[in-house]
Amino acid sequence: MKKRLNILCLLIILILLVSVSINGYYSGLGAKLGIESVQEMDKKGKLDMSANMHAVGLLPTIDNFLADSLYNEKTGEYVHVSYMQAIVSVKTESGTLHLIANLLLLVSFIAAIAAVVFFFKFIIAVNRSEIFIWANVSRLRWTGGLLIIVFLGSLLPMIETSFTVSNLLQLKGYDLYFTDLVSVTSLLLGVLAYVVAEVFAIGIKMKEEQELTI
Repeated sequence: MKKRLNILCLLIILILLVSVSINGYYSGLGAKLGIESVQEMDKKGKLDMSANMHAVGLLPTIDNFLADSLYNEKTGEYVHVSYMQAIVSVKTESGTLHLIANLLLLVSFIAAIAAVVFFFKFIIAVNRSEIFIWANVSRLRWTGGLLIIVFLGSLLPMIETSFTVSNLLQLKGYDLYFTDLVSVTSLLLGVLAYVVAEVFAIGIKMKEEQELTI
């Protein structure tokens, strides 16, 4: 039974690590590309300090499906494409809301790392046969809470981007959407961690009550 529990815990950690790694990689890649683009535009004298880069989801309209094209270097021909995501530069004011959104992304990343640490501590306790103890309940609750913070840390910036960009941008042949910019994986795992924590708490209380009646 403990072996199966360990396997399930390792699978959850793997999902967490993959989720954090993917988000971290693309956030870092986006930041790197952004810095390099700003430096290049600055050299060419084309830097517009009023423009901010935003990731947006694109949904082609029926009459524009596969209407765009890109050059295929392998065949030397153009291929028909429809874009699903893009990074756009929109002239917006970098106000307090934008600053808060960026801070939330940083908090989300830190919370994801902390959640992995707490879950590792839970697994270590299970391997030591310290299973039904209040410390594990606390670790699971912390894991769940931190994962929900991870979700909120990406949800609120998405709302800010949606509110800001949708009022300033309309691309011909495409509808804008932003829901795909947020992953619900952390939310699902966070709620699951809370559920397991409460199951553990009920089991410990029942165990304590039985010990008192003996």
